[in-house]
Amino acid sequence: MKREKRMHRVFALAAVFVILAAICLWQNSSIVVSEHDYESLKVPGSFDGFKIVQVSDLHNKMFGQGQSRILREIEGLEPDIIVVTGDLIDRRKFNLEAAMFIINGAMEIAPVYYVSGNHEAWSGKYDETISSLSEAGVFVIDGSSIEV
Repeated sequence: MKREKRMHRVFALAAVFVILAAICLWQNSSIVVSEHDYESLKVPGSFDGFKIVQVSDLHNKMFGQGQSRILREIEGLEPDIIVVTGDLIDRRKFNLEAAMFIINGAMEIAPVYYVSGNHEAWSGKYDETISSLSEAGVFVIDGSSIEV
């Protein structure tokens, strides 16, 4: 009887581990879209219907060949601008080429604006990252502002 209880516990623990691993894997490769309408008397009427897509915390993840899954998702949202708000790269596994796949694809959809995150700063390759983004035509707004 004790052996049977022990086996049940082992199977239950293994099932919990598998479920947690599946959740972590899903969270690290899922694309989450949240929509919000912003209304303010301070925003000119010419911005009525203006759509901003914000992308953040990609950490060099790949979403399909050449970032095809995430780029399809962004394109389907029909943005007027795309704003990338940090952690495009991951400081521990720096891969600027993977990061630029999404940037180059996004540039074909709408103008891209970029603000660095802590991983860009901690990577030790901030200048290289910013240079590549600027060369691609991205509006880098670290420490500055741009009027849209």
